[in-house]
Amino acid sequence: LSAWQRRLLASSCNAALRREFFDRDVAVLAICALGPDGIGALDGCLRGLEQAPDDLVFLAIGNMGPDAARAAPAILEAIEGDTAADVPERAVVALGRIRNPVAVPRLIELLPEAHFMRARAIIDALAEIGPESADIVPLLIRLNRTGFTTINALGRIAPHDPEVVVALQDAFFADRPGLTDEAWTWLRTGPARADTIATLRTRLHSTDADQRARAAWTAGIVITDEPSLARDLASALDDEDALVRYAVAHVLAGVKDMPPQAAARLREAAANDPDPVVRAVAASRE
Repeated sequence: LSAWQRRLLASSCNAALRREFFDRDVAVLAICALGPDGIGALDGCLRGLEQAPDDLVFLAIGNMGPDAARAAPAILEAIEGDTAADVPERAVVALGRIRNPVAVPRLIELLPEAHFMRARAIIDALAEIGPESADIVPLLIRLNRTGFTTINALGRIAPHDPEVVVALQDAFFADRPGLTDEAWTWLRTGPARADTIATLRTRLHSTDADQRARAAWTAGIVITDEPSLARDLASALDDEDALVRYAVAHVLAGVKDMPPQAAARLREAAANDPDPVVRAVAASRE
């Protein structure tokens, strides 16, 4: 379609949006196909409808991404006065996907009264917007301490903030499924990488056997990014606790490119470890 044909189609779709439900439904789908040329029609629809907009309108705007940033004021106007429970989730998602910082104050205002799933959608939207959402960081840190995981949002919004780095490290060593991986995503490229690895090495030599075992499992998550940990793990195959040796053997058995010394130590464990389970795990690499 030529430029004028696309504008004409957008205008026609905008008119259809104000009529029967089926017409609006089809019109939104047509506008989606227009891409950025359809933003004006959706923006006008949000401002012109007397009834609440269809969720499909919010979905269409969100799917356009940052190209639809100009629609943020219209979305905010459409949900003005709504409580967190009344705001359509797709409106929240759209505000995040179009990444217009003008939405940040309203999203922060909605968060305290939102139920779990709506709060998650709001936090995800703020994370999508990025560093411009920095005002929410203190609340996200407090939420994270209560068990409501906000690690990904903290990493996307302010990965170099000193308090965020502490929260990321706490999550990294929290021994919660998935959380260590999520925290490492941000720590691996941040200023605290070296300190995090140093702390992990210290824990591999802790006087607490449980902490040594947890550190071994954690090392398995980061060893691809930090191959030097293989040597530390290999030395832990002499640990007095069988659970620690099991964790170490399990991790090393899955390492593709292992230093020769570590590989030799693993073969030795496969042959001579006093625990048959550890021997079997160590031998599984061969």
